[in-house]
Amino acid sequence: MTVTCSNCGKSLKVKDEWAGKMIKCPQCKSTFRVDPGGKSAPSALGKAAVGKPGKPMPKPGAKPEKKGGGLAINWGMIVMLALLALIPIGIALFMLGPMRVKSQWEAKQDQVHNDVTDVAEFAMKALASKEGDWNPNESHGSPTIGEVRLLPNIFSMSLPKTVKFDGYCSTGRFDGEYTLETGEVDMTLKTGGTMLPSGLYSDEEGTIMPGGQRESRPAGMPGKGGKLTPHHITGRSKNGAPSCEIDGKKAEIYYPPKIGDDGEPEKPADDKKPAQGSKKN
Repeated sequence: MTVTCSNCGKSLKVKDEWAGKMIKCPQCKSTFRVDPGGKSAPSALGKAAVGKPGKPMPKPGAKPEKKGGGLAINWGMIVMLALLALIPIGIALFMLGPMRVKSQWEAKQDQVHNDVTDVAEFAMKALASKEGDWNPNESHGSPTIGEVRLLPNIFSMSLPKTVKFDGYCSTGRFDGEYTLETGEVDMTLKTGGTMLPSGLYSDEEGTIMPGGQRESRPAGMPGKGGKLTPHHITGRSKNGAPSCEIDGKKAEIYYPPKIGDDGEPEKPADDKKPAQGSKKN
């Protein structure tokens, strides 16, 4: 007689004596009971054990197959789309941050450079005149600024409150901070260095070449110029007229009395007083 596999549907010819007995399908390897009338019934394992028609019987211990289709998530595509979305955001932040700050700084840097230069020059002239290293009554030997470097941090989302700077002059080197809102200069001026006519500056801490290249001096190696003496300077420049305090005391340029033909100091007229400051033209 002919029977049909209850699992895969394959027609099989079996002998009549196999009626009511269990046989194994040669195609899908599942077992089923032969019905005496020629039909087949699944084995005692049940339909769930033999699986669906056309599919092999699941292995013992295997997880049951989930019915229905699921949505496949392509994480690579999601990451790529997220990165593409971040590009315009990054450009917008850059335009609103560093580019805007750079523009704001460019509008202020000349004023900052002039204010720092005015205060540094006035402070070193006050020190030099007080210590007798420079006579403001003479037209030569005036202390001069060699270089002022502004060191702003403009790679930020807003203009910084203070700007760092450093530089050197004919009598020493200096560094400090400039407050943008108030125009106040706070610096340390170290006197005792030497600046040659070529623009080379040297002291016990190192050498500064024309153009700003700096080289630190190895420990124990002597440098040109005397030992550096630090002074704390606070100052400001209003319309090109600088004023400052040196180590907490008001700074003034000292004008010594002029020497007359008789070799004696000249006395100032009653209505004239020695100048106590300088104004930059």
